[in-house]
Amino acid sequence: MKLKLGELVLLYGKMSFLVKIEERTLSNQFGQIDMRELLEKEFGDTIKTHKGEEFHIVKPGILDFLRFGAKRGPQVITPKDFATIVSLTMPPKDAKIIEAGTGSGFLTMLFASIYPDAKIHTFERRKDFFENSKKNFDALGLKNVFPENQDILEGINETDADLVVLDMEDAENAVPIAHKALKIGGYLVIYAPFIEQTKACVQEMEALGFIGIETIETIQREWDVRRHTLPKRSGVMHTGFVSVGRKL
Repeated sequence: MKLKLGELVLLYGKMSFLVKIEERTLSNQFGQIDMRELLEKEFGDTIKTHKGEEFHIVKPGILDFLRFGAKRGPQVITPKDFATIVSLTMPPKDAKIIEAGTGSGFLTMLFASIYPDAKIHTFERRKDFFENSKKNFDALGLKNVFPENQDILEGINETDADLVVLDMEDAENAVPIAHKALKIGGYLVIYAPFIEQTKACVQEMEALGFIGIETIETIQREWDVRRHTLPKRSGVMHTGFVSVGRKL
């Protein structure tokens, strides 16, 4: 099927570019591409710049958008953190999810893409972060995300949630609000970069009677696989602490 105007495509080459097909010329360090030529292409084809540099035309997924298309503001929750959260809570496919501390919206977009039948209510108190994340949601065309420019510490009306995720400063102060918003058996997840904040949140969860509380540090080490394999000596291994508990 031929590509269409307005469609997102990943141009994969020495560097990769996520672009929306428009009637204009795309310019980068590898040359120029008349984007109207893409309208005669299909996913899996290739296209060359005027300098002869070749790019493969790939249908982008959510990870491509997060890597090459999303606008970043504050530090984001990474896909491996998302995977840890899901593996510890396993929300139902039609879950109601509440998130506080939208930030750049990466966790929200992962949930919305992997759980298309879920409803994700996300709260961000900073207007600049809220506006940036909303642009990301709009670029993906997400229909199951409900963003609010609101401080969760002021209280929320949402209840009966399967999962609440707090990724914010002073998250320990939001634990009682999360407890009230959760259904019986629902999960609370705290994502924190520092162990001191993690400890304060866990103590508040214990005081409110959450069960099955556990904390995991998310660490991922990449290896250089060749004749003699060895772990890579650079890169981000630790990203944060994930604490989870369940409401009774």
